[in-house]
Amino acid sequence: MMLWEKKFLLTLVAAVLFGLTSVLADGRISPVTGSYGDVEAEFATLDALDTTDFSDFDDFQRYLQTTETTRCNFWCMLKNSLGLTIVGLLLICLSPCLMWKNEGRHVTELRRIDFCKNKAVVVENSDIPTDENTGQLVHFVGTVSVGDTSLELTPGTALNVSAPMSKALVIKRTCMIYQKFEDASNEVKQDRLGGGQTTTTTFTCREDWTPMGPQPERLQHLTDETNSRGIWDDLIAAAGGEGDGATAAPAPALPPNMPPQMAAMLQKVDPSKAPNDIAVSPAAHVGGFGLSKDIVMEEAGVFQAEWTPLPADLVPDT
Repeated sequence: MMLWEKKFLLTLVAAVLFGLTSVLADGRISPVTGSYGDVEAEFATLDALDTTDFSDFDDFQRYLQTTETTRCNFWCMLKNSLGLTIVGLLLICLSPCLMWKNEGRHVTELRRIDFCKNKAVVVENSDIPTDENTGQLVHFVGTVSVGDTSLELTPGTALNVSAPMSKALVIKRTCMIYQKFEDASNEVKQDRLGGGQTTTTTFTCREDWTPMGPQPERLQHLTDETNSRGIWDDLIAAAGGEGDGATAAPAPALPPNMPPQMAAMLQKVDPSKAPNDIAVSPAAHVGGFGLSKDIVMEEAGVFQAEWTPLPADLVPDT
């Protein structure tokens, strides 16, 4: 075969392959089912159902936030300035009274400290109280103990510990719920002319655990975001309380991965309100001097500074 004939045959084969590839790409012929065009149309229909395109994480974040723009012109700024000036003048007039009251409270506390120093009776051995110190202000140092007494939460409730815990001073249960929150951030832009300003407030949805209880069912500015009470009412019933369906006050933002007890303390959660619970050992004492529940609860910095997780075998299964 001549050289030019070989080139002609190679060119002809290449042209046929190119034409077949074009036909397959157009969707008119499918080597599997012969209906590639129908499959392409079906995928196009499914794509049409998805109206939200999140190409990256930033687009998803923008989907969970909204903005609100307010403008304050020159007269608005003047009115606000006059209002702040009046408030400042009132504070100047009231500051001497506030300072006098604060200094008076400081003097009262100093008098109490001096009275305690002069009148307090130092007890050297707290293990042996004497009748002569009855009714006197005493000062002693010792170790808090409960002896061999065991402690549990509210008896007869489903959320109680599976068995009483020995040598425990305080037992506390803190329940948390996963909720959505609304965070706001402001961006102020000053006008070049006129002395006004434009404030853009961005409201962003945040999800986190909170011991404050269920939050509002629907966020104020992000109305598409809702909260669910979940099993919170069931937990209240299991703890022996009565659920009223009320929502808690908005919880302040806290650093992530914070221990539940620390979060509850910073957010001032009522430890005795169901489904939370707290119990103080009635046998608490220092030497021969007893400690009441009121003293242990009021002096949380002294008696509740350190917490230890409850052993896993004492946590109820249901």
